[in-house]
Amino acid sequence: MEVFYASDENYVRHAAASMVSLMDHNRKADTIHIHMLSMGITDESRNALEKLCTDYGRRFTIHELGDIKSWFGFDFDTKGFSTSAMARLLIARIVPEDIDRILYLDCDTVVTGSLEQLWATDLSDCYLGMVVEPTISKKRRA
Repeated sequence: MEVFYASDENYVRHAAASMVSLMDHNRKADTIHIHMLSMGITDESRNALEKLCTDYGRRFTIHELGDIKSWFGFDFDTKGFSTSAMARLLIARIVPEDIDRILYLDCDTVVTGSLEQLWATDLSDCYLGMVVEPTISKKRRA
């Protein structure tokens, strides 16, 4: 499983909790490679995330994006969300060519069971499968 997260230093603890829930509930998965799209995560936090993955016998790769706004040729309004939320839009530009399928999880996602069935879901000719954020207000969706 190739799993992507996006975070800045402010959400590293959330991401770490999500990663633990992912790895703890998917111990039977042959492989889990966690990729972190970073917007200035400190070396201390990077090392802690890498150790966390190593302790579970999983791979960890960090992709430093720096100032996320520099990746876009236009201004944007995240309506109160961290600008790191925009990083998911860059995954196609970041993902290594040898990876043909990924799972993106928000860093505040708590995994409560195996993701094997989700990972194996046939998307046929679709490039993307996604779900609506269940907690988002109508005002933010506008």
